[in-house]
Amino acid sequence: MYYVRRLRLIDEVPILVENSYIPFATFPWLSVGNLEQSKFNYFKKECHITIIESHRSYTPGAGDP
Repeated sequence: MYYVRRLRLIDEVPILVENSYIPFATFPWLSVGNLEQSKFNYFKKECHITIIESHRSYTPGAGDP
């Protein structure tokens, strides 16, 4: 299982930490470079796989004032 953690920014301000788990058996060739942009676009355009389901959960946290 790959574990990918990305910091999402808006106008260079951190707004979200994204944690993803991707099965190694399905994507054995995957590398960090493949996921520098949208992982969903990569899977669709390069792998010809459309993701039909994902699960999201959010945990609120305090930001800097």
